Amino acid sequence: LAAEAVAADNAVDRGTYVAAYLSEVITGISATSLACSSKMLSSATSTPQRNKKCKSQLNRDRIPLYLVTDCESLYDVVIS
Repeated sequence: LAAEAVAADNAVDRGTYVAAYLSEVITGISATSLACSSKMLSSATSTPQRNKKCKSQLNRDRIPLYLVTDCESLYDVVIS
């Protein structure tokens, strides 16, 4: 189980990198300099409407990532 967990963790890390890279290539917006960063979402000047708009913009530019495994015990641990 430990080896499967490490492999899954590595896959998520690499997948996140590739998703950020492809997002930059497709949208032209740097993944590290998005207009609505998490720092802006937690600032004192933020409003619920602004937070909702920023979160929707962040989700729009993000490429979804799905982890799939054939290790039933790893799946059971993650789901429970």
